[in-house]
Amino acid sequence: MPTSEVIRGDESDRREVRTIFTNTGHGALNALLIVSGGATVAFLTFLGNAVQQVDLVSRIGEAATKNFATALGYFFSSVLYSVLAWGTTYASHAGHHYSASFKKGSKKSRAYYWVGLLFMWATVVVCVLCFSYLFRGGYSAIAGFRLVADELTRSGVKAVPR
Repeated sequence: MPTSEVIRGDESDRREVRTIFTNTGHGALNALLIVSGGATVAFLTFLGNAVQQVDLVSRIGEAATKNFATALGYFFSSVLYSVLAWGTTYASHAGHHYSASFKKGSKKSRAYYWVGLLFMWATVVVCVLCFSYLFRGGYSAIAGFRLVADELTRSGVKAVPR
């Protein structure tokens, strides 16, 4: 009994790839949101404990303090961009969904298709911005900790034994 050969690129194949594409994108968005949010919360906790020490800036230096504040700003921006990426993803899905609601090739179908495509690429750009701010925040925090370590080493402060 002859069986029909599956042709790569047929509609079922495109639907499978679309599902994989969507799941992968959502996984990346979740990762960006979790990592950005975690970095922001951790840094807020660190800075919240640090500001309770009145002479902290004089001990660690102004440059380290500025790096920590800059890092927090980057981390927070990264969270905002990751949330914005979820919004642009929703708009992209809505555009593609509505494009399928109209007769294929119609003016409305094409318009919604392009809206979906535009927001899909906007999501990519926003995700790159999110990652960029997360990256910059991490390196700003590292630079601040390096300055603190240099200052503590230079001033001869000993670590407190446990």
